[in-house]
Amino acid sequence: MKRRTHKPKTSVENWTVSQVGCPDCAGVLKLTRDGRHGHHRYKCYVGHRFSTQSLLKAKEAQLEIALWSTLVLLAHIEMVCSNLIRERQSARASHTKPLQLRIREARVHEHKIRTVIESTHVCHVEEA
Repeated sequence: MKRRTHKPKTSVENWTVSQVGCPDCAGVLKLTRDGRHGHHRYKCYVGHRFSTQSLLKAKEAQLEIALWSTLVLLAHIEMVCSNLIRERQSARASHTKPLQLRIREARVHEHKIRTVIESTHVCHVEEA
């Protein structure tokens, strides 16, 4: 009869899937508790690793990039719509009305997103 040996749990078995994506690659982050204080550690499939503090810092940076990128995309939409209106100057006004509406809408959204950017208070947390 073959004897079975009990293998101790490896560190891989102590990781649980979190609901947070990796800020570097968008992969799923796994989470474990580490040390006697039980601090969280995160890692993704490709090996990016974070403490809770470094993850918060990376997510804050990711959010800032996403908001500014959205603002720029709205400005681009506004520019392209304006170019289309110029190209269609000889066309009837009814053909450019949806474009004019979209420009106004983009400007309103730009203003709202800029307000969000300017009113955001980034949380700076020291490493424990």
